[in-house]
Amino acid sequence: DSMGTSTGRVILFGTIPTTIPDTIPLIAPPTTDAPIIAPTIPPSPDYTSASPDYSPASEAESDPPEDPSSGHIPPLPAISPFLSPYDDTTVSDTSD
Repeated sequence: DSMGTSTGRVILFGTIPTTIPDTIPLIAPPTTDAPIIAPTIPPSPDYTSASPDYSPASEAESDPPEDPSSGHIPPLPAISPFLSPYDDTTVSDTSD
């Protein structure tokens, strides 16, 4: 005899009688009507354009191009900040 708990087994022969309803239960929609509110946005009395310096293309084309040396564009650095001053490819670990 083996010690421990025994597991019961059930073997079914035949069919288990079940009934499946032919109708699908429906959930009734809520009876309260939600009011429809139209969005109304009143104009702001102190509205100003986001870009007051905007000029039409015809006026912009007649203006001379801006000189890049006028100080609006910062000069590029001579050495890229993303490059290391120590190049690993020139260092050799092998000895003769």
